[in-house]
Amino acid sequence: MMRRRSRTGWLGWLGWSGWLGAAAATAMLGPTPAHAVIPYDAQLTPGALRGIAHTPGDPWIYGYWEYLPAAFNPAAGQEWPLVVFLPGIGEYDDVSSCPGGVDVCTAGACGNDGLCRNLTWGPQQLIRNGDWDDVLRPFIVISPQHPVPPGSQTPWNIATLDDFIQFIVDEYPVDPRRLYLIGMSQGGRAVLQYTRDNPRRFAAVAPTPGGAVEESDTSCYFQDTALWVFHGEDDADGNLGPGVFAPCNMVGVAYQYDHPDVYVGSAQCQSIVGQPRPPGRLTMYHNVAHFSWIQTVDPIGSGFPASEWLADEGCGVPATFRAYSAALDPDGVYSWFLSLDRPDVAAPDDLVVDQPSTSLMAVITDDDTVTIEWTQTSGPAVTLNDTDTDTLDVSDMVPSEQYGFQIYVVDADGQWDLDDVIVTTADEFPPAGSTGDSGSSSDGSTSNGVGDTTSAMGSTSGVGSTTTPGDPNSTTGDVLDDTAGPISTSGGGSSGVGPGPGSSDDTSGAQTDPDPGSGCGCRAERPRGHDLAPWGAWAMVVLAAVRRRQRLTAARRPRATPRHPRRAG
Repeated sequence: MMRRRSRTGWLGWLGWSGWLGAAAATAMLGPTPAHAVIPYDAQLTPGALRGIAHTPGDPWIYGYWEYLPAAFNPAAGQEWPLVVFLPGIGEYDDVSSCPGGVDVCTAGACGNDGLCRNLTWGPQQLIRNGDWDDVLRPFIVISPQHPVPPGSQTPWNIATLDDFIQFIVDEYPVDPRRLYLIGMSQGGRAVLQYTRDNPRRFAAVAPTPGGAVEESDTSCYFQDTALWVFHGEDDADGNLGPGVFAPCNMVGVAYQYDHPDVYVGSAQCQSIVGQPRPPGRLTMYHNVAHFSWIQTVDPIGSGFPASEWLADEGCGVPATFRAYSAALDPDGVYSWFLSLDRPDVAAPDDLVVDQPSTSLMAVITDDDTVTIEWTQTSGPAVTLNDTDTDTLDVSDMVPSEQYGFQIYVVDADGQWDLDDVIVTTADEFPPAGSTGDSGSSSDGSTSNGVGDTTSAMGSTSGVGSTTTPGDPNSTTGDVLDDTAGPISTSGGGSSGVGPGPGSSDDTSGAQTDPDPGSGCGCRAERPRGHDLAPWGAWAMVVLAAVRRRQRLTAARRPRATPRHPRRAG
């Protein structure tokens, strides 16, 4: 179920006299998530395009075209893959309006002005023409219109674009592990710019074509976002100045993505050497100029190109080229998109325990085999067992301390996720041999000291995590194969999976949390037991309630970079 991002403090409206009562109710019942609200939800048109105009004050920033699959049912609680398509300068308009000045419009009502300009190319053109298959392409499709005059060279404002994408993620039932970005011309250039600044948002991106950007080491910022560059060998478009869309520029971007070790002059490239990421792809269309997006977005209707570059033809870069063919990718870029789903890992909620040992069970969601690694990130040294499974056993803790642990998961595609948990120990432990609860979770529930802990989803379990099956529309789970060995990524010069963030022979080193607003799964520091006043138990319940609510809303943001660089595998 989608949840709206919290925009105001939820306790702000409560008087102090009602604070404890509200906290107690929240702790007992759990937070009630807000339901996402698609604009003009009484006028949804699943199976057909719908234009959403923009007027000052609208929270969606841009006017845009929306496509919901024909099987879309807002009451079903189903999450869908998302494709965002960024158009080029020919589709811009500084008045993103529907014909007649209405709020919502159909493609059939369109002419050639306002929001209707953004129906010329891209997936929305195929959908408009009836050339879209929901079975092959089970995506929600969103295409925003850049609100600048037609033909303007003004680039996309990346911060504003990110705000719009966050709005879509908040209000539409999209799967945050299956977000994909594609763009043409100036929109393809924006794909590279956006991913450089937001490398953990989309699972895969495809500029078609892309253009040179300010940073020469752009693709070294992509982390584990998969990249497929499409370009035409004769592209000499001069709308943004000579050389911006030069084919060799994009050959260099693709080669750099796969071979960061070669770029010794870039500190950013060197910093990611050995880190996991999917193999990159590069397709250079033979005898094609600037319109490389036509065959890319319509590989079946327009036909896969018969002839392409299979080797370098003058750029002087030993890049590997990939033919665009049904034999390799049955539905082209869309097949590739659906093959990539970033894993999601949720460590348990922060715990307060009154025993020297505990078990921490994470919930892992992915369609691929994964490699798991737990590490200690702060606190005195302890003993860790089963660090390569979803459930970490911790022992030899001492009273009145705080311990940090991190779980890092890499899937078979070379994509990863991580999360953290803080364990606080009580002022004293019961005498050896005594019975009683071993600790309490951050939401007020307890663990029994036999390995059952409160998971990140609030359930009690002591067994394996679950994964979603290969069907991108399914919300049921399969049992995760925890016996998976280390993986490697091929085709890109980056192989092996190094130790998790914070990993070293010394497990006692403390580390600093990044900005709590960055969207990572890091926990804030929790008060130790001996710092609590007599009403500390109530405070812990209230803090747990607040943290659970914040965690549910913050989960929609992309996770941050690992806080320590990975060693080469």
